[in-house]
Amino acid sequence: MVVEIFKTDVSDSGQAEALSKSLKPMVADGRVTFDLEDVDKILRIESEGGIAEQVIRFLDANGYSCKLLYSRATLSYEIERIPQ
Repeated sequence: MVVEIFKTDVSDSGQAEALSKSLKPMVADGRVTFDLEDVDKILRIESEGGIAEQVIRFLDANGYSCKLLYSRATLSYEIERIPQ
């Protein structure tokens, strides 16, 4: 699993939801989430392979800025959620 974190200029939840739906086919069984409360309007993608270039091109083609901040290949147990 590869986790990639991007800085974006996506400004509202409607935009984020539409972009998430469009990006979902690129990640197959992975996840696409936005954190619009973060100052960097974070986009977080978990996928089987790194797709940073595709994501950046896609957002750019749709009028948004997107910059890769972090990318790391992880083992599946490293990203399991801790119960709260």
